[in-house]
Amino acid sequence: MSTAPPSAEPDNEDAASLRASQRLLEYAGRAALQMPELEVLEIWQTYTHEESIFRYDALAEPGPTVTFLSRFDMEPMWTKEAQTAWEAAAQKHTDNQKSLVVKYDTLDPHPDHFHGTFYIYGTINKLKLRDLVIDPVSLYAATWEECSATYITP
Repeated sequence: MSTAPPSAEPDNEDAASLRASQRLLEYAGRAALQMPELEVLEIWQTYTHEESIFRYDALAEPGPTVTFLSRFDMEPMWTKEAQTAWEAAAQKHTDNQKSLVVKYDTLDPHPDHFHGTFYIYGTINKLKLRDLVIDPVSLYAATWEECSATYITP
């Protein structure tokens, strides 16, 4: 019998989601190994208050870097299998010159007046490759409209 409070134990859906995220990072690392000219790869998701970004930057200093950006603990997503796959990719991208660096950073909280879709645009704005995801003028306009909107609650 467990002595941990029920809220500390992941439910089946959370456990399945974690396993899927772990496999995604491992498989992305294996795929990156097949991309000799890969410079940056970002995997991101946006859920209200739970957005996160996984970034691989082959050209970062002091060496190829995996960065996790989130408001929650993403360390459980980083498995030995993912580490092995991304280390192999990093070695290939730097001709065995530099080893992989792994960092965990916290995303800044959104101000309380941000609502709804802003979380999507706020996350996109933090991407290194954001200009390939959305036109910069469109991103600015969407963010401005979201931040300027008046929300009427019943």
